[in-house]
This record gives sequence, C-alpha cells and structure tokens, in this order.
Amino acid sequence: MGKVIAGIDIGSWRSSICVYEENGVISAVPVSDEKSPCGACGAPTLLYVDESGRILAGQDAWEAGKQDPDGLYGSLKKNQGRMLPEKIRGREFRNQDLYAELFRYLKKKAEGFGGSPISSVRVSCPFYWTPLKRKYLAEAVKEAGFSEVVLVSEETVAALACLEGRELCEGDTYLLYDFGDSGFTAALLQVKGRILLPVGEPERLRHCKGRELGGQGFRQKELLSWMAGQTTEACERQMKQAGVRAGSLNGFLLAGGVCRLPEIRAAVEKMAGTVPVIGEGDLTLKAVRGTLLSIMGSNTAAASEIQQRGASEPGSTDMQAPVRGENMMSPESPFGEQKLKNTEDMEEKLLPENPHPEEQKKPDHETDSAAQAYALRARAGMSFLDRSHTSLCTTYAVSRDGRFLSYPWLDPGKTGKVSSFGKGNNDFLIVLFEDGTAVGLGNNHGGQCDVQEWKNVVTAACGYDFSVGLMKNGRVTVAGGSDKLREATASWTDMVQVVCGPGFAAGLRRDGTVAVAGLGEDEELDERMAREAAAWRDMTFLAAGLSHLAGLRADGTAAATGDNRLGQCSVSGWKNLISIDCGFFHTLGLRKDGTAAAAGSNSSGQCCVEDWQEIAAIACGPEISFGLRTDGTAVAEGENGCGECNVEEWENLAAIVPGAIYTMGIRKDGTAVRTNFIRKTVSHAFREDEIQNVLQPDEELPWRLF
Repeated sequence: MGKVIAGIDIGSWRSSICVYEENGVISAVPVSDEKSPCGACGAPTLLYVDESGRILAGQDAWEAGKQDPDGLYGSLKKNQGRMLPEKIRGREFRNQDLYAELFRYLKKKAEGFGGSPISSVRVSCPFYWTPLKRKYLAEAVKEAGFSEVVLVSEETVAALACLEGRELCEGDTYLLYDFGDSGFTAALLQVKGRILLPVGEPERLRHCKGRELGGQGFRQKELLSWMAGQTTEACERQMKQAGVRAGSLNGFLLAGGVCRLPEIRAAVEKMAGTVPVIGEGDLTLKAVRGTLLSIMGSNTAAASEIQQRGASEPGSTDMQAPVRGENMMSPESPFGEQKLKNTEDMEEKLLPENPHPEEQKKPDHETDSAAQAYALRARAGMSFLDRSHTSLCTTYAVSRDGRFLSYPWLDPGKTGKVSSFGKGNNDFLIVLFEDGTAVGLGNNHGGQCDVQEWKNVVTAACGYDFSVGLMKNGRVTVAGGSDKLREATASWTDMVQVVCGPGFAAGLRRDGTVAVAGLGEDEELDERMAREAAAWRDMTFLAAGLSHLAGLRADGTAAATGDNRLGQCSVSGWKNLISIDCGFFHTLGLRKDGTAAAAGSNSSGQCCVEDWQEIAAIACGPEISFGLRTDGTAVAEGENGCGECNVEEWENLAAIVPGAIYTMGIRKDGTAVRTNFIRKTVSHAFREDEIQNVLQPDEELPWRLF
C-alpha cells in the first residue's frame, strides 16, 4: 500500500477520521461499535481519567464514563487555547495533551483499519480560532504521532462536502449556510483557479446555537423563527459586502444539523429564489471526507485544493479567515437580584458598611409591601444589581446620591434622583426615579418604553417587548406586551418582586406564593407555568430565564417551571440554598456553605461550577455563571468571546454585574471596572483584511458610586 493520508474532523460532540489512499479512494474508518451514540464511524469527543490517572478516549471514555461519570471530560473544543490547566480527579492536564489522547485514539483506529502507518493528516478547525488555538491544536496532533499536519477551515471542508462530485468552474460563487449545534457561520466562497476561497469576511453568530432548539410550543417556534431571521440577515450582509446578489450565485450550501429543520430550509430557499439549494444539512461523514477532497485529481469539487488562508503547507497553522466580528445582537437574559435576606454572614465580609443609607431611612410604620421589600434588598446589598446595568455598548449605574450615570454618556431626558433600573432586553432600559416615576430609553417597538404615566413604582422588570413596574402598594403596571398579559397582571396584589422572561412575567407575593402570566402566544406553556407556579409555597425569591422560571424557598430548596428540554428546571434536589439566578438556558444556585450548583445547558461551560468554594454571591449572564467570593475576588465560567469571563484578577469586589459583551465589577470603595475589548482590522500581505475581537486592559469607569 502506498502513502496514506488521514483526515480528521473534531466536533464538540462527535469526532471522525477517514483515510485517503493513492488509488484515490477515501474511506471512513470505524472508530466505535454499534453501541456508540455517534455511530460506528463516529467517536464521542470525550476523555476519561481513572483513579490511577490513565486516560481513555472516544468510545472507551464513553463506556467508562457511564459507570463513573466523575472521570469524564468533554470540553476539549470549548476550552482549546485555555491557559489554565484542566482539573480532572484532582489531577491537572493541559488541554492540548488531552487533545493529543483523542488524536492518538483516532490514529490507532485508522492504522488498524488500513494496516499501514499514517504520518500525514489534515485536521479541520473553525476559521475564527486564534493563532494560539491553532498552534496548540497542531502541537496536539504532532504529539499524537503525526509528522505532517495541515489545518483546514471547517467552512471550506463543509463547502467541499456539499459540492462533492459536482463540476466546478472558475468564478463559481456559493454561499455557505452552516448552522450547527454550537453556532452559525455565513461564508461567501468562490472558485479561484483550483482553490475554493472565502470572498470577504465570514460572519459567525454565536447566539444562534442549534443545541438550544427542539421541543414544541410557541416560544420554541418564536426562537426558531428569530434564529432563521438572524442567520438569513447574516447571509444578506455577506452578499452586500461582496457586492453580489442572490440570483447571481451558483448555489446556497447547507451544512450543519439545524438545516434539516423544514423552517430553516424554507427560509434559505426563500432567500435563494431560483438559485439551487445544495445539501441536506447534516453532513455526518461527508464533513470528515471534506478534509481530504482537495487531494483528489479531477476538475470537480473534489479537486478544490484546501489552501484556506495559507494552510496548505505541512505543519502550517496560519489558516484563519477574515472575521467580520462576533454578532452579539441577541436579547440579554433578564437576571434577577442575587442576595437573599439569609446571607447576612457572608454579606458582612463582602459589602461596604451602609452602602445606601438613604434607603434605610424608611419609617417603621411603612406598610406598603413592595416598598418594604425593596428596602430589605437595599440593606442586603441587592440594590447593587437594581442600580447598575450593562447593555450591548453602554454601562449604567446609580450613584449614592441618586445621580444617573452612564458610560458612554446618555441623557435620560429627565432630572431627579434615580432609584433603580428595570432591565431585561439589551436594546432598552427603564430608569426609575425616587418619586415613583419612570423613563424608558431605547427601542420602543412594542411600546415597552411608554412608561411616562407610571406612578409610585419602586422596581421593574423587562421582557422582550414589555415592561412590568411594581408599585409601592404591591400592584403592577405594564407597558407594551399583549392584552392577555395586561389583563392577567391587573389582578395581582401584595407583590414584593417581579421578574420577566422574554414572553412571560412572574410575581412573588408577600405570603410566599407566586403568579405567572404569559403573553398568550404559547398558551400551553403559559398555562403549565401558571399552574405549577401557583402550587409553590414559602418562596422568598424568583429568577427568570429565556423560557423558564426558578424560585427559592425559605427552607433553602428550589423549584422551577417552564421549558426543561436542557434540564434547566431540574433543581428539585437542591438543598441549603441562599440564592438562585437564571441564564438563557441554565439555572445557578448558591449554597450556605459557599458552593454552587448548576443545571441546564452547558454549551459554553456555564454549568461547570462544581469546584467553586467560598462563594458569597452569584449572577448569570446569558451563557455565563459568575461567582463572587467572600474575599472580594470573582470566578466565571461560560462564553468568553469578548473577554466577559476575565474577572479573575479583580479584587475588593462588592458586586458583579453581567452584560451581553461586557462585565462590570463594583468595588467596596465605590469604584467600578469593566472588561474591555476592541474590534481591530488586521491587514495581511497576501489575503484580505480581517476583523478580530482584541482583548484590552480592563477599563476603569469614571464613577464613584458611594
């Protein structure tokens, strides 16, 4: 047998390898048996470490992990390039060393399949990976025993897989619509010579993730429709950027399992018009074949050489395509207040003495339930989160003397002392004043900012296109939303807290019971959430996710209702809790002993909180979990594309305020800091410019809050 070249496709969940022989045949290698959840030719992207430190990979790891899940590790791709070592069973491993074990497993399977040693390999990786991530990947591949390594853009691989066997001509142009579990990429590709190359800057949408789809109900349909709109808009931007129209393309290429959904395919076909839509979406084994199609000798797609961004030389890692930038225009999860009245011991270590003394001067005879509850939250330090907010571009806060602060500066259009903010969606904000009035800032497409008639409001929460204000007397008022929502909430009384998801509002009564009202767009889910929440008793605090609601009981247990497809409502076994919060699709809890628990989607590692210790407060971003330690330092797990999780070096903190692309820290001395990045254009001599998110030193905000 002549020289054999391997092609490897590493996915977040499934990895495959195929081999190319000199006779021109590409063969998929069986790497598992029929019991594997990934099929015979797919291996789970998993590692397992036993008690002695021995490492198993692929199906071997899967089988061992079923009996002993404590030794499993499945965050290889997510944590690629991470500088800190991974801890498994108390042992520390470099991520690239763990990667090398998986490559070694695949190499052994391929050599056993063909009977010949393999030294050359082509490995796919995302175009947006940084040079450091690609460097570590190449090192891991070589550590596994391969001497010649070529890194290939996953986008080029997907396009070649879609076009396999088709005749390609010079100048043919295709638009790749790649929608998978971990995100979406739109890339315009053109045949130049025998090379299939991107035209312009591929665009990635991190907030559109296939793993969040599935199930039934209106909110699910709404989310799917919203993602379809977001992804097709990204495609239209690609075409506009390149100066081409849909009708001039040779085809739209579908890659990624989400494209199998009829709604997604219909959206692409509508955009394509009469242009062919090629591909069934889920490429499975075709994706790994795409890594090797460039070395087959014909004038078809199989002959398009994979020289994506200079990666054609053996060992080269410089294959990154220009990046348009991370599109972060997704609605932010409404995250609730973080501390409860039973956290006094930890708060004494964490909070400055008397941070808002004016809020402690409520008269003893005050009987309004909502006003009393807000005063309690202020004394417990929870008003830090009522009184600060970070949106897509702007950071807001309220000073000790009630001044409205924003960075960059934004005029609220009204004078007077500010008490707090109502927040939820990224594109609008409700500013509440001490006299009980309010001002809405930002997008008002649903009437959510029409709050000029509000009176006696002490706190507020926001959904996708509506705002709910909690009045001093315990009743609520609603701006925007649906008639059904307004009618349902009109009867609410004696409320002490309100929270909102994009399509529902929930209220906590002084007696510990809960009411839920939906927009009426998914009546089945609305009714179930209202029915289940109505049975709750002795609740002290609520938190809302994208389509689920969590509550904390006085005895330290928790309850949750709503969408549970990703396990975000699986909190019934939690005990000894003192706080709870929700991200888009996960729930985070804080125990009395300073440890944390998490349930739901772990798409970005946001549920990896089992090692947290001495935590005094928690907070959730859309896909991030934050923990504030008793010593004033912080820890974060989750999506970090813009440096949102880079809070480890902060000290003397009193609060952490999550945002969509920034994170703000409030120190005990009243100063504030936030994470920082810039989008930078990087020029190259032999390829087009690229736009990158470049992390910057933390930004000191020009404020002193108290």
